[in-house]
Amino acid sequence: MGIPGDTKKNSEQEQDTTANKTEIISIRLDPFTKEKLAYICDLEYRPMALQIRKLVEDFIRAYEAQHDLMPSSSSHGDKNYPGHPYNQEITF
Repeated sequence: MGIPGDTKKNSEQEQDTTANKTEIISIRLDPFTKEKLAYICDLEYRPMALQIRKLVEDFIRAYEAQHDLMPSSSSHGDKNYPGHPYNQEITF
């Protein structure tokens, strides 16, 4: 049996967790690659996790542009691609 008030605190924590839309993944790197990444992160004044996130986001933006996945002035993009405006849910 919990202490009165714990339910509210737990539901607030759950809301905070669901509001945070990031997901955790893990990657394997050989020690030399990790050492190089750590050095670059120091130069960029970024923690490793944020540097990796930036690298992934930059790669996705470049890939989207190169393969016309998102709408632009010259293309309608891929309507099945996640994040395409055509797929956005409309909530009222």
